[in-house]
Amino acid sequence: MPDLVGTIENAKSSLEEVNAILYDVQHGDGTLTHLIKDSTLYHQVDDMLIEATRLIENIKTYPKKYVHFSIFGKKDKRILDAKDEKVLKKFLRDSLN
Repeated sequence: MPDLVGTIENAKSSLEEVNAILYDVQHGDGTLTHLIKDSTLYHQVDDMLIEATRLIENIKTYPKKYVHFSIFGKKDKRILDAKDEKVLKKFLRDSLN
């Protein structure tokens, strides 16, 4: 029986901690609360992740547009097209805010 009593006490303690966390999420002012309650923040984070994923895929598809490397010092200058530049600027701006 001592094991059962200890298990019940541990479960009770764990449930009290979970309840405290849920209360803080429901009534708090933290990031998790804002993500749950503020759809604007959720959509901004979601949009940023979509743009970051697109940028990563673009970097994988066209690495020479982003990474310039030469063993012999030859410079392969390529510039971003307007769409890619816009995506990169938005990603950087959103990441810094």
